[in-house]
Parts: sequence; structure tokens; C-alpha cells
Amino acid sequence: MTYLNVRVTRIWDPDWYPGFAECALVDASGAEHRFQDKIPVFSARTLTLDDLPCEGAVRCVRAGGHPDGTITVDTAFPDDIESETGEHLFRVFPHQLTDGEAFL
Repeated sequence: MTYLNVRVTRIWDPDWYPGFAECALVDASGAEHRFQDKIPVFSARTLTLDDLPCEGAVRCVRAGGHPDGTITVDTAFPDDIESETGEHLFRVFPHQLTDGEAFL
């Protein structure tokens, strides 16, 4: 599994399981993208307001590489994650990805 590293910046409804979170991604062009979903989509940890901001991740698939070394990832699979503007394809740097079964 491939994970796109994001920054969890906000949570709300932490008393309701599972609560909701907002996270941010800065892509290879410097544009910021925001995502909102249930906390477990972004972190396996139980997050509280005291944890913010913190690292998170979005599961994704690699959709292609580019000559400049950047990689396009697709967050629509496996969890159907889109940014607030409806995007699911993002061009990122390799260091923004983590491969394996580890989940934050």
C-alpha cells in the first residue's frame, strides 16, 4: 500500500466516534489541497485537539512518474478520497509518499 503524507490541521466532533478531521497537502507545484473525512481515514491513532497539528496519511495508488522525478498519485482508490475541490490526482515529490503497511 502507498500512503500520501498529509498534515492533520483540525478535528471536530472528537466526542463522537470516530470524529472528523481536516488535513492539508502541499503538492509539487506548491498548491495546497485540503481533505475532510473521518479521523481513521487519516490516522490509526485516536487524535485529540492536543495532538494538532500532526502527521497523517491518505491511502493512494501511484498513477505515473514524470521526468522531473515527481509522481502522480490517485487518492480515489482505495478509499474514494477527494480534495475539497473534487480533485483526486496529485503530483507530489517521492519523499511525500510512504510504502508499506505502516499507518500513522
